[in-house]
Amino acid sequence: MGFFASELAAILEEHQPPGSDSPWAIVQRLGVHPQQVERLQAAAEDISQVATLQASVLQQLRQELDLTPLEWARLQAGSEADAFFRLLVYHNYPLEEAANKSNAVFAAALKDKLATGGNSASIYPTTPALEQVRASAPQPRRRGRRKASETAATTT
Repeated sequence: MGFFASELAAILEEHQPPGSDSPWAIVQRLGVHPQQVERLQAAAEDISQVATLQASVLQQLRQELDLTPLEWARLQAGSEADAFFRLLVYHNYPLEEAANKSNAVFAAALKDKLATGGNSASIYPTTPALEQVRASAPQPRRRGRRKASETAATTT
Protein backbone atom coordinates (compact mmCIF):
# COMPACT_ATOMS: atom_id res chain seq x y z
CA MET A 1 0.00 0.00 0.00
CA GLY A 2 1.22 3.46 -0.86
CA PHE A 3 1.31 5.57 2.29
CA PHE A 4 -0.64 8.60 1.05
CA ALA A 5 -3.13 6.63 -1.03
CA SER A 6 -3.87 4.14 1.74
CA GLU A 7 -4.41 6.93 4.27
CA LEU A 8 -6.63 8.75 1.78
CA ALA A 9 -8.65 5.58 1.15
CA ALA A 10 -9.18 5.06 4.89
CA ILE A 11 -10.24 8.67 5.39
CA LEU A 12 -12.59 8.56 2.40
CA GLU A 13 -14.22 5.40 3.74
CA GLU A 14 -14.81 7.12 7.10
CA HIS A 15 -16.45 10.09 5.34
CA GLN A 16 -18.33 8.11 2.69
CA PRO A 17 -21.89 9.37 2.39
CA PRO A 18 -24.64 6.78 2.92
CA GLY A 19 -25.87 5.26 -0.30
CA SER A 20 -22.64 6.00 -2.18
CA ASP A 21 -21.19 3.03 -4.00
CA SER A 22 -17.55 4.16 -3.85
CA PRO A 23 -15.61 6.28 -1.37
CA TRP A 24 -13.58 7.58 -4.31
CA ALA A 25 -16.65 9.41 -5.60
CA ILE A 26 -15.73 12.26 -3.25
CA VAL A 27 -12.41 12.74 -5.05
CA GLN A 28 -14.08 12.52 -8.46
CA ARG A 29 -16.60 15.14 -7.37
CA LEU A 30 -13.68 17.53 -6.67
CA GLY A 31 -12.73 17.38 -10.35
CA VAL A 32 -9.83 14.94 -10.17
CA HIS A 33 -9.23 13.24 -13.50
CA PRO A 34 -10.55 9.64 -13.61
CA GLN A 35 -7.09 8.27 -14.50
CA GLN A 36 -5.64 9.97 -11.43
CA VAL A 37 -8.36 8.38 -9.30
CA GLU A 38 -7.48 4.98 -10.79
CA ARG A 39 -3.80 5.59 -9.97
CA LEU A 40 -4.75 6.47 -6.39
CA GLN A 41 -6.85 3.31 -6.08
CA ALA A 42 -4.00 1.18 -7.44
CA ALA A 43 -1.51 2.87 -5.12
CA ALA A 44 -3.78 2.18 -2.14
CA GLU A 45 -3.48 -1.54 -2.90
CA ASP A 46 0.15 -1.84 -4.09
CA ILE A 47 3.19 -0.44 -2.23
CA SER A 48 5.26 -0.21 -5.40
CA GLN A 49 2.90 2.39 -6.87
CA VAL A 50 2.84 5.94 -5.58
CA ALA A 51 0.19 8.54 -6.35
CA THR A 52 -0.69 11.82 -4.68
CA LEU A 53 -2.99 14.77 -5.17
CA GLN A 54 -2.16 18.38 -5.89
CA ALA A 55 -2.04 20.74 -2.93
CA SER A 56 -5.07 22.70 -4.17
CA VAL A 57 -7.17 19.51 -4.36
CA LEU A 58 -5.99 18.52 -0.90
CA GLN A 59 -7.13 21.85 0.48
CA GLN A 60 -10.53 21.41 -1.20
CA LEU A 61 -10.77 17.93 0.26
CA ARG A 62 -9.82 19.22 3.68
CA GLN A 63 -12.55 21.85 3.56
CA GLU A 64 -15.24 19.67 2.02
CA LEU A 65 -14.80 16.78 4.45
CA ASP A 66 -13.93 19.04 7.39
CA LEU A 67 -10.94 16.84 8.22
CA THR A 68 -9.82 16.60 11.82
CA PRO A 69 -6.23 17.55 12.70
CA LEU A 70 -5.44 13.83 13.01
CA GLU A 71 -6.78 13.05 9.54
CA TRP A 72 -4.96 16.01 8.01
CA ALA A 73 -1.74 14.97 9.76
CA ARG A 74 -2.13 11.43 8.40
CA LEU A 75 -2.41 12.74 4.84
CA GLN A 76 0.61 15.03 5.24
CA ALA A 77 2.72 12.27 6.81
CA GLY A 78 1.67 9.87 4.04
CA SER A 79 2.74 12.37 1.42
CA GLU A 80 6.15 12.80 3.05
CA ALA A 81 6.61 9.04 3.36
CA ASP A 82 5.72 8.55 -0.32
CA ALA A 83 8.28 11.16 -1.36
CA PHE A 84 10.92 9.42 0.74
CA PHE A 85 9.90 6.04 -0.71
CA ARG A 86 10.26 7.37 -4.27
CA LEU A 87 13.72 8.66 -3.43
CA LEU A 88 14.86 5.32 -2.02
CA VAL A 89 13.46 3.35 -4.95
CA TYR A 90 15.11 5.78 -7.37
CA HIS A 91 18.43 5.03 -5.68
CA ASN A 92 17.87 1.29 -6.12
CA TYR A 93 17.13 0.31 -2.53
CA PRO A 94 15.42 -3.06 -2.24
CA LEU A 95 11.65 -2.64 -2.10
CA GLU A 96 11.30 -4.12 1.39
CA GLU A 97 14.05 -1.92 2.82
CA ALA A 98 12.60 1.19 1.15
CA ALA A 99 9.16 0.35 2.55
CA ASN A 100 10.53 -0.17 6.06
CA LYS A 101 12.48 3.09 6.05
CA SER A 102 9.52 4.98 4.59
CA ASN A 103 7.30 3.50 7.29
CA ALA A 104 9.67 4.93 9.89
CA VAL A 105 9.51 8.31 8.13
CA PHE A 106 5.72 8.10 8.14
CA ALA A 107 5.65 7.41 11.88
CA ALA A 108 8.08 10.23 12.66
CA ALA A 109 6.29 12.70 10.38
CA LEU A 110 2.92 11.80 11.89
CA LYS A 111 4.32 12.29 15.37
CA ASP A 112 5.71 15.71 14.37
CA LYS A 113 2.46 16.77 12.69
CA LEU A 114 0.42 15.73 15.72
CA ALA A 115 2.77 17.62 18.02
CA THR A 116 1.81 20.79 16.15
CA GLY A 117 -1.91 20.00 16.20
CA GLY A 118 -1.98 18.87 12.58
CA ASN A 119 -0.46 22.10 11.29
CA SER A 120 2.40 22.02 8.85
CA ALA A 121 4.51 24.28 11.06
CA SER A 122 7.74 22.93 12.43
CA ILE A 123 7.83 21.69 16.00
CA TYR A 124 11.35 23.02 16.40
CA PRO A 125 11.53 26.51 17.89
CA THR A 126 13.32 29.23 15.99
CA THR A 127 15.13 32.23 17.32
CA PRO A 128 15.16 35.75 15.88
CA ALA A 129 18.88 35.32 15.15
CA LEU A 130 18.19 32.18 13.08
CA GLU A 131 15.41 33.93 11.18
CA GLN A 132 17.80 36.82 10.43
CA VAL A 133 20.41 34.39 9.07
CA ARG A 134 17.80 32.77 6.85
CA ALA A 135 16.61 36.14 5.58
CA SER A 136 20.12 37.39 4.81
CA ALA A 137 21.26 34.22 3.03
CA PRO A 138 22.54 35.00 -0.46
CA GLN A 139 20.19 34.31 -3.29
CA PRO A 140 21.18 31.42 -5.54
CA ARG A 141 22.84 32.44 -8.78
CA ARG A 142 20.70 32.11 -11.83
CA ARG A 143 21.96 30.60 -15.00
CA GLY A 144 21.69 32.39 -18.29
CA ARG A 145 21.82 35.97 -19.39
CA ARG A 146 20.53 38.85 -17.37
CA LYS A 147 17.80 41.10 -18.60
CA ALA A 148 18.87 44.59 -19.69
CA SER A 149 16.93 46.14 -16.77
CA GLU A 150 18.79 43.97 -14.22
CA THR A 151 22.17 44.86 -15.74
CA ALA A 152 21.35 48.57 -15.66
CA ALA A 153 20.18 48.36 -12.04
CA THR A 154 23.40 46.69 -10.86
CA THR A 155 25.75 49.12 -12.66
CA THR A 156 24.18 52.29 -11.24
